[in-house]
Amino acid sequence: MNIDLTNVEEIGNNSFEKANVIAVKAANLKYVYPQAFRDATNLVKIDLNMIEELGFKAFANTGLEEVIMPNNLTYIEEQVFANCDNLRRVVISNDCCNFDYSNIFYQSYHIEEIVVEDFNKYYLYENGVLYNSTKTVLYAYNDKSSSEFVIPEGVEKIALNAFYQNTTLEKVVLPSTLKAIGDKAFYGCTSLKTFVFLSDTAPALEGLYQEGMLYPYANFVDYIELVPENGLEVTIYYNGDESYQTIIWQSYFKNYEVIE
Repeated sequence: MNIDLTNVEEIGNNSFEKANVIAVKAANLKYVYPQAFRDATNLVKIDLNMIEELGFKAFANTGLEEVIMPNNLTYIEEQVFANCDNLRRVVISNDCCNFDYSNIFYQSYHIEEIVVEDFNKYYLYENGVLYNSTKTVLYAYNDKSSSEFVIPEGVEKIALNAFYQNTTLEKVVLPSTLKAIGDKAFYGCTSLKTFVFLSDTAPALEGLYQEGMLYPYANFVDYIELVPENGLEVTIYYNGDESYQTIIWQSYFKNYEVIE
């Protein structure tokens, strides 16, 4: 079903939740309130060119294939485009407001192309990697061809799901500036064999509660309680600091090599 909402400026809470909608014509739409189209799984297209505000999970679990974050967008709540399995392309316009990419697109795992317009002041897309503008946060790594990646110095955090299910990477070098690794940052990266940690102390491992799991840690390849008793078949190179030898780190890794 296609809907013509050309003269509509606002769509209220839950208005089209679970609706059988395929496309929405909405050239003057400015406000979409929480969960307006949540679970409208057949929705593949909507005109958001004039949008100013997007509410909580407004398009979560829809069939959208492309999202353009327009210049008019000034306010956006959490997980607006979460769990959109068909989403392949995201465009971040020059004057779009700041937002947390990993939250807004939470568990939308199949994004292949990210376009950041040249004069956007919050984001930078470089060689298939999405950073914040100051390159202190790495949000998404989309390179599916390289076997090795050196995360640049200055990066302080790897966001949740940043490398999710990348099966081509075999080696990652992490910078001395790194302070935190987000939930499921390297989850499903089954080809990884080597981590080189250059930071003096181990970065914090962040986690989110998952029903059925005792521990929230899923930063490397799998949930920590599902890792074999002898650890992952991964070698980590580090400076010998004891912070890398806590029970959490040793549950993940058994092969340690000290960098001389």
